[in-house]
Amino acid sequence: MNEGSLSSNDWPLVPYPKHIIRTQGAFDLGNGGIVYEAYDAGAAFMAEHISSRCEEVSGCRPHIGIAGTHFPTPVTYEWDNSLAEEAYQLSIRPDRIAIIASAKRGRWYGAMTLCQLINADGTVPCMEIEDKPDFRIRAISDDISRGQVSTLEHFKRIIRFCSEYKINTYFLYIEDLFRFQKNPRIGIGRGGLTADEIRELAEYARDRFVDLSPLFESLGHQDQMVKMPEYGEFREGEGSFSFAPADPRTLRLMEDFYRELAGAFSSPILFAGLDETTDIGSGRSKPILDKFGHAKVYADYYNGLNRIAKSLGKQLWIYATLAIDYPDSLDLIDKDIVMVNYTFSGPGSGDAWWDNLYTYMPIVIEKGFTEVVSPSIINWKRMFPDYTWGYGTTAALNKEGIEHGCIGSMNASWADDGGENFREYNWYGYGFQAEMSWNARKPVEQGLFAARFGAAYFGPGREHLGTALWHLGKVETDYSFGTFETLYGGKIFIEPFVRELGTAQKAKESLDAFRQLWFQNESRLSVSRNAENLQYIDFAYRRARFVTELPFRSNRLLTLFDEWKRKGEEKLRTEAMNELEQLARQMKQFRYEFEALWRRSCRIEGMDYNLTRMDGFVHKVEKMKEQWHGDRT
Repeated sequence: MNEGSLSSNDWPLVPYPKHIIRTQGAFDLGNGGIVYEAYDAGAAFMAEHISSRCEEVSGCRPHIGIAGTHFPTPVTYEWDNSLAEEAYQLSIRPDRIAIIASAKRGRWYGAMTLCQLINADGTVPCMEIEDKPDFRIRAISDDISRGQVSTLEHFKRIIRFCSEYKINTYFLYIEDLFRFQKNPRIGIGRGGLTADEIRELAEYARDRFVDLSPLFESLGHQDQMVKMPEYGEFREGEGSFSFAPADPRTLRLMEDFYRELAGAFSSPILFAGLDETTDIGSGRSKPILDKFGHAKVYADYYNGLNRIAKSLGKQLWIYATLAIDYPDSLDLIDKDIVMVNYTFSGPGSGDAWWDNLYTYMPIVIEKGFTEVVSPSIINWKRMFPDYTWGYGTTAALNKEGIEHGCIGSMNASWADDGGENFREYNWYGYGFQAEMSWNARKPVEQGLFAARFGAAYFGPGREHLGTALWHLGKVETDYSFGTFETLYGGKIFIEPFVRELGTAQKAKESLDAFRQLWFQNESRLSVSRNAENLQYIDFAYRRARFVTELPFRSNRLLTLFDEWKRKGEEKLRTEAMNELEQLARQMKQFRYEFEALWRRSCRIEGMDYNLTRMDGFVHKVEKMKEQWHGDRT
């Protein structure tokens, strides 16, 4: 199989079905008809979706009719109560297609697989498919609190993606980005979502078999809220980013927050976060911690949150990192709390703390808890996600999780330090989470996944575009110094990049591989699906190219400067000034494009932080230019 293509016995399906038997012939969906029961609104909605998808990729729109309508080649739905809720069968023959399931959710998933099989001419290859997921919960979480907050339409686009690729839970990571009615100041000026907006999104998701759920940080990671005057008395201490768990009023405050969240989110889950609370004990909780110990103080607080959640009809989820930090707490915490085990590396990384997350996975379950694993697409503080690292961690953690009896997987998108990485870069990562939470036991090799994803996401014949994204996602791994650190760190124009040059060169080779596939025959310009994503990827590529060339350009400028100080030759000054002018122009152009792309998919709040950082780069260039105008001594 050539890179960027699929073999004749493989199909552009994400996630890939458990069992496929190819049979002879093809069904002409473009000239077929989709039949549904008149009383079944869900079936009518699904029929419209199949018809629209066929028109999108082929230009042909199948007919739709209620039961009793005669079509020579129909698409029908059948019920089989022996199948699990999310299982389905898809029978494609030359004269008819049958989607078979026991529940509406399974029927929807059968329809989504059918949509991915539609060829550019409106035909569907004949085959028999039997399929069901490994994990019951297949989720992504989305950090909306430290940079980008999507517009409502963009949130809906993410929900549609989840639905199409059989991701059934979408968590919004919330610190202060919910507009609580009891305190309207929370989230103001930061793009906070109102209860009405959440209800709109939740209903939109529910219609597409996606559960929209809150991940509300209920102890730490609250640096915005604890700085507000009205919550200062709940703060662990001066400079702390956490509420004080030893103060009984903190639980009453959380109850107020939980009531409003429960009124907006219809999900049965209330995820309390509770990770990275390293500052607890540095202030007001210290006397209680000294007396009773961390395990008991944390357990009492978590159990208090659980009582509140249960009173609201919600199931409490928390991060399981305390199992490593304070193992005794597992004997004290309510066993109906769901533990979420997250890690950013595969087993055997050499880091004892991260490796212990794998060690404690079976222990948490043995203690009587239900457990979910949580890898990450590794996208924070980067020009583009690190899809080598993210893919490997997702494959390893999901496989370990299913083998130990975990019920689900939640892949995290984080937005540390401004969330400069556009969500439009995340589709590939969301795609491999869909694949490896549905098929956790047998993770697929990334090159094969990439080709399947390219055709599923961009349309028939676009396998190579998925492979191009795979190569773009190698850059952060190849370039060990990091694109973000190169652009915004303190080294540029100050000291030479020496050790980094080899890895920068390796990253440039990945970018060359991307370019060869992405711009192949200009085929990306005629994609049938998700064309709006192309400009974002073009932008990511050009910025990554700029950053990986920067060490070489910076070193050249430092060399020129040293030579000019020694020789005083005007041609050295001219060469350097031209280079600096070009660097400033390029960054100003990136800034302009970044703002335009941000405004297309995100609320305006949070943008200026990132633009200011780009302005800072230009300022460094201007300062460098001043040195060339100064005295050589």
